[in-house]
Amino acid sequence: GCDKRIIITTFASNVHRLQQIINVAAKYKRKVAITGRSMENVLHVASVLGYMDIPENVMVDIEKVNKLPRSQTVIISTGSQGETMSALYRMAFSEHKQIQVDAGDRVIISASAIPGNETMISRVIDELFHKGAEVIYDRHTDLHVTGHACQEELKMMLALTKPKFFVPIHGEHRMLVKHAEMAKLMGVVPKNIVIAENGKVIEITKKTIKCEETVPAGAVLVDSSGVGSVGSVVRHGGRSAALLRIYARAGFRPADRHPRLYLCQGSRGTDGGTQACRHGVGGSMRRPTHYGLEHDQEQGQKQHQRLSV
Repeated sequence: GCDKRIIITTFASNVHRLQQIINVAAKYKRKVAITGRSMENVLHVASVLGYMDIPENVMVDIEKVNKLPRSQTVIISTGSQGETMSALYRMAFSEHKQIQVDAGDRVIISASAIPGNETMISRVIDELFHKGAEVIYDRHTDLHVTGHACQEELKMMLALTKPKFFVPIHGEHRMLVKHAEMAKLMGVVPKNIVIAENGKVIEITKKTIKCEETVPAGAVLVDSSGVGSVGSVVRHGGRSAALLRIYARAGFRPADRHPRLYLCQGSRGTDGGTQACRHGVGGSMRRPTHYGLEHDQEQGQKQHQRLSV
């Protein structure tokens, strides 16, 4: 057996894997704690909808896990792709509020690296090793089975559905090409197969499929000067959203520092009142008839401009 605390990271959306971990933990009398917002949300929703069966007295709050013997705990964490500020990342770099990783931990990375994330994952693994943790991550250890179909499964789907038109999606371009070649082997007419890129328009009729036109697609970066291809409505909405966040953060400061500051979304200000709603994000920004918020709004805009640059 393992006398170490076990920390497992996997994709938060992999509900079946979460169920497997919880079942094994319950079998060996270990308590399970969850860390990572997306993981917590998925577990809650899956439980409410009946997709997960969680045994009684197995789950514990992450705040209490340090009070239990390490040999009796399992922590399920986000961060399988080395995402900055994910729970596992924060553990590795000593930024997690509740969990400190050391030689008493066994960290299991139950996920395959998404192309492009290899460097970030390697950084996290290196930091975990620096802290003395045992890290199990090798793809040949039977820790993780991909959620994507294998070739024979894809062939089965093509054989069952017998599509007239075929458009491979999801994955790198080389994967789309291989999938298209497989469709040809399964009897799809080559002229009825389209490999499209982002922004391409696919036009389908009863007899034909074609991909000729293109529409704008992709990310657009907008700076505070408004330079870019987006309209003024988008820029105004972005600035309003940014100011909304500034107000919300400022609203939690002590009242003696901002005696006239009001919160957004209709929350009460420090003097307990709110005024008529003004036009803002979703029309929900409250504006009192005091100079205090006028002043804070102007300062917030200047601060936003400095941050944007």
